[in-house]
Formats: sequence, C-alpha cells, structure tokens
Amino acid sequence: ATHPGGGGEGGGEGSGGGDNGGGGSGGAADGAARPPLSAVLCSHPLPLVMVLRAAHGCALFAAFDLVPLWCMASRYAGGLALTEEQLGTSLAAGAVVQVVFTSLAMGRLVRRLGLHASLTAGCTAAALLTLCLLASPSATAERWWLRALGASLVYGLQTSAMLLAGTALVSMSNLPRALEAESLPISPHPSPSLPMSLHLSPSLP
Repeated sequence: ATHPGGGGEGGGEGSGGGDNGGGGSGGAADGAARPPLSAVLCSHPLPLVMVLRAAHGCALFAAFDLVPLWCMASRYAGGLALTEEQLGTSLAAGAVVQVVFTSLAMGRLVRRLGLHASLTAGCTAAALLTLCLLASPSATAERWWLRALGASLVYGLQTSAMLLAGTALVSMSNLPRALEAESLPISPHPSPSLPMSLHLSPSLP
C-alpha cells in the first residue's frame, strides 16, 4: 500500500536539503569574500588611531615618571627639592584633581565637544600645561608647600587633559560607536571589509 503523504514528506526533505546546501554555499562565499585581518588593520583610519594611541601612552607615562623625578631634584639641578613626604603630598593632591575632573567634567566635555575636538583640546591643553609646569613661578618659591601646591595643581590638570585625550582615542577605536558619537550616518549594512567585532550590533541601545 502506498501513502499519499509519503511522497510529499520526502519531497519536502529533499527541498530542505537543497536549502541547507544553498545556505552553506552562501556562507562559504561570504567567508571567501572577507579580506584578511591584516588588510583591515592597514585601512584608514585604524593606523592613524593606533599611532596616536601609542604616542599618547608614551607621553602620559613619561609625565608619570619624569614629574616626580623633577620634584625630587635639587634646586641646583632645576628641580623643586621636595622630600619624599612632600612629594607624596603633592602627588596625592594632583590625584584629587584628576578624580574630580574625571568624575564630574570629563564625560560632559566629551559629549559636548565630540571625539575629535576632545582629542585636540586634551593634547593642546596638556602641552601648554607642561610648559606652565616648568615655568611656574611657584617653582622658585622659598617655602616648600608653595612649590608643592603649584606643581600638584598644574600636574593634576595636565594629567587630566591627557586622560581626556585618551578617552577620545579609546572611543575612536570602536568605529561604529565613534560614528554614532559624532552623529554621522551609520549604514544598516556593515561593510564586509570590517571584522565582525567592529560591526554595530542591532541589539545595542
């Protein structure tokens, strides 16, 4: 005896197998069309962002190392001649300035200025404050607390400006989020030249 529905089920399974085969070939084609990661990393603007982040990190950690050494150097060598306790007090005061800036002002500045303007403003302010740190009138004061106060205030502002620029650079590394922050149009169809980690997920708010 024959079952009329048997042939239909068999045909359905056959067509389903064809669909699966088509999906597999489409996935293979997508994988073959995707360029290697090295080509993506060398495409604009990722090389510029990586160079800027490396230069920013070198400048920031140079300030972390050189400013304490300058504060401890003798007056004859052009330093502030601070003792270890005085240096610790000065660096602690500079850290308070950083905490206040990063918790209250930095996020608002990035949202108001945008990523590119925040990067430019942070680097420019850090460079000017570095010059002010070396040419500060408090550096020649006789009382140690005046030297320490001037150094801690300018040092705190200088590192805060560097942190502002660093925040903009880190945000620029996430290309879809950077475009969204700059209010630039984002295509709903991501480019196949970008790795999956850089695609903007529709589930993100």
